[in-house]
Amino acid sequence: MKHLLIVLSLLFSVSLFYSCSSNDEDETGELVSDLSGVTKYNEYLQKWYISCYTEGTIDEVINYYPVKMSSQYEENNLEVVFSGFVLSPTPNNGEVGGLKEYNIKLTSIQKKL
Repeated sequence: MKHLLIVLSLLFSVSLFYSCSSNDEDETGELVSDLSGVTKYNEYLQKWYISCYTEGTIDEVINYYPVKMSSQYEENNLEVVFSGFVLSPTPNNGEVGGLKEYNIKLTSIQKKL
């Protein structure tokens, strides 16, 4: 009985580790490609993000917070083109009308020419 309890505890611990260590489960499944945006810094969150205005709308803006972004792109108002996998919305998503915020796992980014 004692061995069974140890084995069950070990299996439970391993399952917790795997469920918390992967961001793949948070992906929306959407791959965005060649989006144009501007890098900005959120003072409150102390994170860099890429802001994308949706053409043809009055106030729709999508902010993408990269999981990792090279420091060479950490410059305010730098125009970039990027692609990546959209992750789950940030906790603040939807609080401001027209603003959507997502985390993103970048697959490419470059300065806009």
